[in-house]
Amino acid sequence: TVAADHPRRAVAAARIDAARGRLGETRAGQYPAVDIGLDTSRRLADHGVDTLDSRIRSSDDRSDVVLTARQLLYDGGATFDRIDGARARVSAARNEDRDEAALLIRDAVIAHLDVLEARTRLDLARAEADAYRALEARIAERLDLGGGTRGDGLRIAARLSEALATEAAQSRALDTAAEAYLELYGQEPPAGLILPPRPDAPREVQEAIGLIDGTSPALAARRDAERAARFDVDAADAEDWPELSLQVQGRRYDVFEDGRESDLVGRVVVSLPLYDGGARDGRQAQARAAMRAAEADTARIRRMLTRDVSAAVAVRAARDAELGALMSALEANEHARAIFRDEFEAGQRDLLDLIEVERDYHLAAARLVSGRVEAERAHWRLLEASGALGGAVGLLSLARQGDDE
Repeated sequence: TVAADHPRRAVAAARIDAARGRLGETRAGQYPAVDIGLDTSRRLADHGVDTLDSRIRSSDDRSDVVLTARQLLYDGGATFDRIDGARARVSAARNEDRDEAALLIRDAVIAHLDVLEARTRLDLARAEADAYRALEARIAERLDLGGGTRGDGLRIAARLSEALATEAAQSRALDTAAEAYLELYGQEPPAGLILPPRPDAPREVQEAIGLIDGTSPALAARRDAERAARFDVDAADAEDWPELSLQVQGRRYDVFEDGRESDLVGRVVVSLPLYDGGARDGRQAQARAAMRAAEADTARIRRMLTRDVSAAVAVRAARDAELGALMSALEANEHARAIFRDEFEAGQRDLLDLIEVERDYHLAAARLVSGRVEAERAHWRLLEASGALGGAVGLLSLARQGDDE
Protein backbone atom coordinates (compact mmCIF):
# COMPACT_ATOMS: atom_id res chain seq x y z
CA THR A 1 0.00 0.00 0.00
CA VAL A 2 2.92 2.36 0.54
CA ALA A 3 4.11 2.10 -3.06
CA ALA A 4 0.58 2.17 -4.47
CA ASP A 5 -0.70 5.23 -2.60
CA HIS A 6 2.25 7.48 -1.83
CA PRO A 7 2.18 10.98 -3.43
CA ARG A 8 5.64 10.41 -4.92
CA ARG A 9 3.97 8.24 -7.57
CA ALA A 10 1.62 11.00 -8.70
CA VAL A 11 4.21 12.34 -11.14
CA ALA A 12 4.71 8.90 -12.68
CA ALA A 13 0.93 8.44 -12.94
CA ALA A 14 0.58 11.77 -14.74
CA ARG A 15 3.34 10.79 -17.17
CA ILE A 16 1.54 7.53 -17.94
CA ASP A 17 -1.68 9.45 -18.65
CA ALA A 18 0.20 11.93 -20.85
CA ALA A 19 1.85 9.09 -22.79
CA ARG A 20 -1.51 7.40 -23.31
CA GLY A 21 -2.96 10.69 -24.54
CA ARG A 22 -0.12 11.04 -27.03
CA LEU A 23 -0.72 7.47 -28.21
CA GLY A 24 -4.39 8.25 -28.81
CA GLU A 25 -3.42 11.38 -30.72
CA THR A 26 -1.01 9.53 -33.02
CA ARG A 27 -3.49 6.70 -33.64
CA ALA A 28 -6.00 9.26 -34.89
CA GLY A 29 -3.79 9.76 -37.95
CA GLN A 30 -5.02 6.39 -39.29
CA TYR A 31 -8.65 7.48 -39.41
CA PRO A 32 -10.64 10.01 -41.45
CA ALA A 33 -10.90 13.57 -40.21
CA VAL A 34 -14.34 15.13 -40.71
CA ASP A 35 -15.21 18.76 -40.05
CA ILE A 36 -18.04 21.14 -40.83
CA GLY A 37 -17.71 24.86 -41.38
CA LEU A 38 -19.55 27.99 -42.43
CA ASP A 39 -18.02 29.92 -45.35
CA THR A 40 -19.34 33.49 -45.37
CA SER A 41 -18.21 36.06 -47.95
CA ARG A 42 -19.22 39.45 -49.34
CA ARG A 43 -18.16 40.60 -52.78
CA LEU A 44 -18.30 44.27 -53.95
CA ALA A 45 -17.95 45.20 -57.65
CA ASP A 46 -18.29 48.27 -59.91
CA HIS A 47 -19.83 47.85 -63.40
CA GLY A 48 -19.93 50.29 -66.40
CA VAL A 49 -23.43 50.03 -67.94
CA ASP A 50 -24.03 52.77 -70.61
CA THR A 51 -22.41 55.20 -73.04
CA LEU A 52 -22.52 58.00 -70.48
CA ASP A 53 -19.96 56.01 -68.58
CA SER A 54 -22.26 55.61 -65.61
CA ARG A 55 -21.15 53.02 -63.06
CA ILE A 56 -23.29 50.84 -60.83
CA ARG A 57 -21.93 49.24 -57.64
CA SER A 58 -23.26 45.79 -56.81
CA SER A 59 -22.69 43.36 -53.96
CA ASP A 60 -22.91 39.62 -53.58
CA ASP A 61 -23.33 38.04 -50.13
CA ARG A 62 -22.99 34.28 -49.65
CA SER A 63 -23.04 31.92 -46.70
CA ASP A 64 -22.23 28.31 -47.53
CA VAL A 65 -22.07 25.25 -45.28
CA VAL A 66 -19.05 23.08 -46.07
CA LEU A 67 -18.58 19.47 -44.93
CA THR A 68 -15.08 18.09 -45.50
CA ALA A 69 -13.71 14.57 -44.98
CA ARG A 70 -10.02 13.75 -45.33
CA GLN A 71 -8.28 10.38 -45.24
CA LEU A 72 -4.51 10.00 -45.27
CA LEU A 73 -3.49 7.16 -47.57
CA TYR A 74 0.31 7.28 -47.54
CA ASP A 75 2.94 9.36 -45.76
CA GLY A 76 6.09 7.25 -46.01
CA GLY A 77 5.24 5.40 -42.78
CA ALA A 78 5.47 8.49 -40.58
CA THR A 79 2.10 7.85 -38.91
CA PHE A 80 2.99 4.28 -37.98
CA ASP A 81 6.40 5.41 -36.70
CA ARG A 82 4.71 7.99 -34.48
CA ILE A 83 2.31 5.34 -33.15
CA ASP A 84 5.17 2.96 -32.36
CA GLY A 85 7.08 5.77 -30.68
CA ALA A 86 4.04 6.65 -28.56
CA ARG A 87 3.66 3.00 -27.52
CA ALA A 88 7.30 2.96 -26.45
CA ARG A 89 6.73 6.09 -24.37
CA VAL A 90 3.76 4.48 -22.62
CA SER A 91 5.98 1.52 -21.77
CA ALA A 92 8.72 3.88 -20.56
CA ALA A 93 6.26 5.73 -18.31
CA ARG A 94 5.06 2.46 -16.80
CA ASN A 95 8.61 1.35 -16.11
CA GLU A 96 9.35 4.71 -14.48
CA ASP A 97 6.32 4.09 -12.28
CA ARG A 98 7.67 0.65 -11.35
CA ASP A 99 11.06 2.17 -10.60
CA GLU A 100 9.51 4.77 -8.30
CA ALA A 101 7.50 2.04 -6.58
CA ALA A 102 10.69 0.02 -6.02
CA LEU A 103 12.43 3.07 -4.54
CA LEU A 104 9.46 3.65 -2.26
CA ILE A 105 9.47 0.05 -1.07
CA ARG A 106 13.19 0.27 -0.36
CA ASP A 107 12.76 3.57 1.49
CA ALA A 108 9.81 2.18 3.46
CA VAL A 109 11.81 -0.85 4.59
CA ILE A 110 14.75 1.37 5.55
CA ALA A 111 12.39 3.64 7.52
CA HIS A 112 11.09 0.54 9.31
CA LEU A 113 14.67 -0.49 10.11
CA ASP A 114 15.56 3.02 11.28
CA VAL A 115 12.70 3.00 13.80
CA LEU A 116 13.65 -0.47 14.98
CA GLU A 117 17.29 0.54 15.43
CA ALA A 118 16.42 3.78 17.22
CA ARG A 119 14.03 2.02 19.60
CA THR A 120 16.52 -0.71 20.43
CA ARG A 121 19.37 1.72 20.98
CA LEU A 122 17.13 3.89 23.17
CA ASP A 123 16.29 0.81 25.26
CA LEU A 124 20.02 0.05 25.55
CA ALA A 125 20.76 3.63 26.60
CA ARG A 126 18.09 3.42 29.28
CA ALA A 127 19.42 0.06 30.45
CA GLU A 128 22.93 1.54 30.69
CA ALA A 129 21.63 4.47 32.74
CA ASP A 130 19.78 2.04 35.02
CA ALA A 131 22.97 0.01 35.46
CA TYR A 132 24.87 3.12 36.54
CA ARG A 133 22.07 4.04 38.93
CA ALA A 134 22.32 0.60 40.48
CA LEU A 135 26.09 1.02 40.82
CA GLU A 136 25.56 4.46 42.30
CA ALA A 137 23.28 2.97 44.96
CA ARG A 138 25.81 0.25 45.76
CA ILE A 139 28.61 2.83 46.03
CA ALA A 140 26.46 4.86 48.42
CA GLU A 141 25.88 1.76 50.56
CA ARG A 142 29.61 1.06 50.65
CA LEU A 143 30.30 4.64 51.71
CA ASP A 144 27.76 4.30 54.52
CA LEU A 145 29.56 1.16 55.66
CA GLY A 146 32.92 2.93 55.55
CA GLY A 147 34.14 1.47 52.28
CA GLY A 148 35.12 3.20 49.05
CA THR A 149 35.78 6.88 48.56
CA ARG A 150 33.90 10.00 47.57
CA GLY A 151 35.76 9.87 44.28
CA ASP A 152 33.92 6.64 43.47
CA GLY A 153 30.62 8.47 43.75
CA LEU A 154 31.82 11.27 41.48
CA ARG A 155 33.03 8.78 38.88
CA ILE A 156 29.75 6.92 38.75
CA ALA A 157 27.82 10.22 38.65
CA ALA A 158 29.86 11.32 35.64
CA ARG A 159 29.17 8.03 33.82
CA LEU A 160 25.48 8.31 34.65
CA SER A 161 25.36 11.83 33.18
CA GLU A 162 26.99 10.56 29.97
CA ALA A 163 24.47 7.73 29.78
CA LEU A 164 21.58 10.17 30.23
CA ALA A 165 22.98 12.36 27.44
CA THR A 166 23.17 9.29 25.19
CA GLU A 167 19.59 8.44 26.11
CA ALA A 168 18.44 11.93 25.13
CA ALA A 169 20.30 11.70 21.80
CA GLN A 170 18.72 8.32 21.05
CA SER A 171 15.29 9.72 21.90
CA ARG A 172 15.81 12.48 19.31
CA ALA A 173 16.98 9.90 16.77
CA LEU A 174 13.81 7.90 17.41
CA ASP A 175 11.65 10.99 16.86
CA THR A 176 13.39 11.63 13.53
CA ALA A 177 12.97 8.01 12.43
CA ALA A 178 9.31 8.02 13.46
CA GLU A 179 8.66 11.15 11.36
CA ALA A 180 10.19 9.47 8.30
CA TYR A 181 8.07 6.38 8.97
CA LEU A 182 4.91 8.50 9.24
CA GLU A 183 5.72 10.27 5.95
CA LEU A 184 6.02 6.96 4.09
CA TYR A 185 3.37 4.83 5.79
CA GLY A 186 0.85 7.50 6.73
CA GLN A 187 0.69 6.28 10.34
CA GLU A 188 2.78 6.21 13.48
CA PRO A 189 5.13 3.23 13.79
CA PRO A 190 3.32 0.50 15.74
CA ALA A 191 4.70 -1.20 18.82
CA GLY A 192 6.50 -4.49 18.48
CA LEU A 193 8.34 -3.89 15.19
CA ILE A 194 10.59 -6.77 14.17
CA LEU A 195 13.10 -7.30 11.38
CA PRO A 196 11.31 -7.82 8.04
CA PRO A 197 11.99 -11.15 6.33
CA ARG A 198 14.87 -11.08 3.84
CA PRO A 199 13.90 -11.87 0.24
CA ASP A 200 16.52 -13.73 -1.74
CA ALA A 201 19.18 -11.53 -3.32
CA PRO A 202 22.12 -12.32 -5.62
CA ARG A 203 25.23 -13.46 -3.78
CA GLU A 204 27.85 -12.72 -6.43
CA VAL A 205 28.61 -9.60 -8.44
CA GLN A 206 28.17 -11.27 -11.83
CA GLU A 207 24.84 -12.74 -10.78
CA ALA A 208 23.64 -9.31 -9.67
CA ILE A 209 24.86 -7.64 -12.87
CA GLY A 210 23.12 -10.33 -14.91
CA LEU A 211 19.81 -9.43 -13.30
CA ILE A 212 20.00 -5.78 -14.34
CA ASP A 213 19.11 -6.21 -18.02
CA GLY A 214 16.11 -8.39 -17.29
CA THR A 215 14.67 -6.92 -14.10
CA SER A 216 15.73 -3.29 -13.60
CA PRO A 217 12.75 -0.97 -14.29
CA ALA A 218 15.09 2.03 -14.45
CA LEU A 219 17.06 0.47 -17.31
CA ALA A 220 13.88 -0.76 -19.01
CA ALA A 221 12.50 2.79 -18.99
CA ARG A 222 15.67 4.12 -20.65
CA ARG A 223 15.55 1.40 -23.31
CA ASP A 224 11.93 2.27 -24.07
CA ALA A 225 12.86 5.95 -24.37
CA GLU A 226 15.66 4.95 -26.74
CA ARG A 227 13.22 2.97 -28.92
CA ALA A 228 10.84 5.93 -28.99
CA ALA A 229 13.67 8.21 -30.12
CA ARG A 230 14.51 5.84 -33.00
CA PHE A 231 10.90 5.90 -34.17
CA ASP A 232 11.01 9.71 -34.02
CA VAL A 233 14.01 9.65 -36.37
CA ASP A 234 12.15 7.38 -38.79
CA ALA A 235 9.09 9.64 -38.69
CA ALA A 236 11.23 12.72 -39.36
CA ASP A 237 12.96 11.00 -42.30
CA ALA A 238 9.56 10.03 -43.75
CA GLU A 239 8.81 13.71 -44.34
CA ASP A 240 11.05 13.49 -47.43
CA TRP A 241 8.53 11.15 -49.08
CA PRO A 242 5.35 12.16 -50.94
CA GLU A 243 2.08 12.29 -49.05
CA LEU A 244 -1.08 10.91 -50.60
CA SER A 245 -4.53 11.71 -49.24
CA LEU A 246 -8.16 11.50 -50.30
CA GLN A 247 -10.47 14.47 -49.73
CA VAL A 248 -14.23 14.71 -50.20
CA GLN A 249 -15.97 18.07 -49.79
CA GLY A 250 -19.68 18.82 -49.92
CA ARG A 251 -21.00 22.41 -50.11
CA ARG A 252 -24.52 23.78 -49.64
CA TYR A 253 -24.81 27.31 -51.06
CA ASP A 254 -26.64 30.32 -49.62
CA VAL A 255 -28.04 28.56 -46.58
CA PHE A 256 -29.42 31.84 -45.17
CA GLU A 257 -31.22 32.63 -48.44
CA ASP A 258 -33.00 29.29 -48.75
CA GLY A 259 -30.44 28.20 -51.25
CA ARG A 260 -30.95 24.78 -52.75
CA GLU A 261 -27.78 24.42 -54.76
CA SER A 262 -25.09 22.06 -53.55
CA ASP A 263 -22.15 20.13 -54.90
CA LEU A 264 -19.87 17.28 -53.92
CA VAL A 265 -16.21 17.26 -54.94
CA GLY A 266 -13.71 14.44 -54.49
CA ARG A 267 -9.98 14.99 -54.72
CA VAL A 268 -6.88 12.85 -54.59
CA VAL A 269 -4.06 15.04 -53.31
CA VAL A 270 -0.40 14.17 -53.78
CA SER A 271 2.14 16.51 -52.22
CA LEU A 272 5.92 16.39 -52.17
CA PRO A 273 7.89 18.89 -50.10
CA LEU A 274 10.41 20.77 -52.22
CA TYR A 275 11.53 23.66 -50.04
CA ASP A 276 10.60 24.79 -46.54
CA GLY A 277 13.54 26.93 -45.53
CA GLY A 278 15.36 24.01 -43.87
CA ALA A 279 12.59 23.13 -41.39
CA ARG A 280 12.64 19.42 -42.30
CA ASP A 281 16.42 19.25 -41.98
CA GLY A 282 16.15 20.92 -38.59
CA ARG A 283 13.54 18.42 -37.37
CA GLN A 284 15.60 15.49 -38.60
CA ALA A 285 18.76 16.80 -36.94
CA GLN A 286 16.85 17.36 -33.71
CA ALA A 287 15.43 13.81 -33.80
CA ARG A 288 18.88 12.28 -34.38
CA ALA A 289 20.38 14.31 -31.55
CA ALA A 290 17.57 13.17 -29.23
CA MET A 291 18.25 9.56 -30.25
CA ARG A 292 21.96 9.91 -29.45
CA ALA A 293 21.06 11.44 -26.09
CA ALA A 294 18.69 8.54 -25.33
CA GLU A 295 21.36 5.99 -26.27
CA ALA A 296 23.90 7.75 -24.06
CA ASP A 297 21.40 7.88 -21.19
CA THR A 298 20.78 4.13 -21.47
CA ALA A 299 24.53 3.48 -21.37
CA ARG A 300 24.89 5.84 -18.40
CA ILE A 301 22.15 4.11 -16.40
CA ARG A 302 23.59 0.68 -17.19
CA ARG A 303 27.04 1.76 -15.97
CA MET A 304 25.57 3.38 -12.87
CA LEU A 305 23.54 0.27 -12.01
CA THR A 306 26.57 -1.97 -12.60
CA ARG A 307 28.58 0.22 -10.24
CA ASP A 308 25.81 0.28 -7.65
CA VAL A 309 25.20 -3.47 -7.61
CA SER A 310 28.94 -4.21 -7.44
CA ALA A 311 29.25 -1.90 -4.46
CA ALA A 312 26.05 -3.26 -2.90
CA VAL A 313 27.27 -6.87 -3.10
CA ALA A 314 30.59 -5.88 -1.49
CA VAL A 315 28.88 -3.84 1.23
CA ARG A 316 26.38 -6.61 2.01
CA ALA A 317 29.18 -9.19 2.30
CA ALA A 318 31.23 -6.85 4.51
CA ARG A 319 28.24 -6.11 6.75
CA ASP A 320 27.41 -9.79 7.14
CA ALA A 321 31.03 -10.56 8.05
CA GLU A 322 31.11 -7.63 10.46
CA LEU A 323 27.92 -8.87 12.08
CA GLY A 324 29.58 -12.13 13.11
CA ALA A 325 32.48 -10.25 14.68
CA LEU A 326 30.11 -7.93 16.56
CA MET A 327 28.16 -10.87 17.96
CA SER A 328 31.39 -12.42 19.22
CA ALA A 329 32.42 -9.08 20.74
CA LEU A 330 29.12 -8.75 22.61
CA GLU A 331 29.38 -12.30 23.92
CA ALA A 332 32.92 -11.66 25.20
CA ASN A 333 31.93 -8.35 26.81
CA GLU A 334 28.93 -9.94 28.48
CA HIS A 335 31.15 -12.66 29.94
CA ALA A 336 33.74 -10.10 31.11
CA ARG A 337 31.00 -8.00 32.68
CA ALA A 338 29.78 -10.88 34.81
CA ILE A 339 33.33 -11.76 35.91
CA PHE A 340 34.24 -8.16 36.76
CA ARG A 341 31.09 -7.76 38.86
CA ASP A 342 31.97 -10.84 40.91
CA GLU A 343 35.58 -9.69 41.29
CA PHE A 344 34.43 -6.21 42.33
CA GLU A 345 32.27 -7.71 45.06
CA ALA A 346 35.25 -9.77 46.18
CA GLY A 347 37.43 -6.66 46.32
CA GLN A 348 39.66 -7.79 43.42
CA ARG A 349 38.54 -5.00 41.07
CA ASP A 350 38.14 -1.30 41.66
CA LEU A 351 35.22 0.83 40.58
CA LEU A 352 37.00 2.14 37.49
CA ASP A 353 37.29 -1.43 36.12
CA LEU A 354 33.61 -2.02 36.74
CA ILE A 355 32.59 1.24 35.05
CA GLU A 356 34.76 0.52 32.01
CA VAL A 357 33.46 -3.02 31.56
CA GLU A 358 29.88 -1.78 31.91
CA ARG A 359 30.44 0.84 29.23
CA ASP A 360 32.22 -1.64 26.95
CA TYR A 361 29.29 -4.04 27.25
CA HIS A 362 26.65 -1.45 26.31
CA LEU A 363 28.85 -0.06 23.53
CA ALA A 364 29.22 -3.57 22.08
CA ALA A 365 25.46 -4.09 22.30
CA ALA A 366 24.77 -0.79 20.52
CA ARG A 367 27.29 -1.60 17.80
CA LEU A 368 25.71 -5.01 17.31
CA VAL A 369 22.26 -3.46 16.89
CA SER A 370 23.56 -0.93 14.36
CA GLY A 371 25.59 -3.61 12.58
CA ARG A 372 22.56 -5.86 12.24
CA VAL A 373 20.42 -3.05 10.87
CA GLU A 374 23.19 -1.95 8.49
CA ALA A 375 23.40 -5.51 7.15
CA GLU A 376 19.65 -5.42 6.49
CA ARG A 377 19.88 -2.02 4.80
CA ALA A 378 22.69 -3.29 2.56
CA HIS A 379 20.58 -6.31 1.58
CA TRP A 380 17.56 -4.20 0.59
CA ARG A 381 19.71 -1.71 -1.30
CA LEU A 382 21.19 -4.62 -3.25
CA LEU A 383 17.68 -5.86 -4.08
CA GLU A 384 16.69 -2.43 -5.40
CA ALA A 385 19.91 -1.80 -7.34
CA SER A 386 19.83 -5.19 -9.08
CA GLY A 387 16.14 -4.89 -9.98
CA ALA A 388 15.29 -7.98 -7.93
CA LEU A 389 13.13 -6.00 -5.49
CA GLY A 390 10.10 -5.97 -7.79
CA GLY A 391 9.94 -9.75 -8.09
CA ALA A 392 10.75 -10.22 -4.41
CA VAL A 393 7.69 -8.34 -3.13
CA GLY A 394 5.27 -8.61 -6.06
CA LEU A 395 5.93 -5.09 -7.27
CA LEU A 396 4.42 -5.70 -10.69
CA SER A 397 0.99 -6.07 -9.09
CA LEU A 398 1.39 -2.54 -7.71
CA ALA A 399 2.33 -0.95 -11.03
CA ARG A 400 -0.42 0.69 -13.03
CA GLN A 401 -1.57 -1.51 -15.86
CA GLY A 402 -3.58 -0.83 -19.00
CA ASP A 403 -4.18 -2.16 -22.50
CA ASP A 404 -2.59 0.27 -24.91
CA GLU A 405 -1.66 -2.16 -27.66
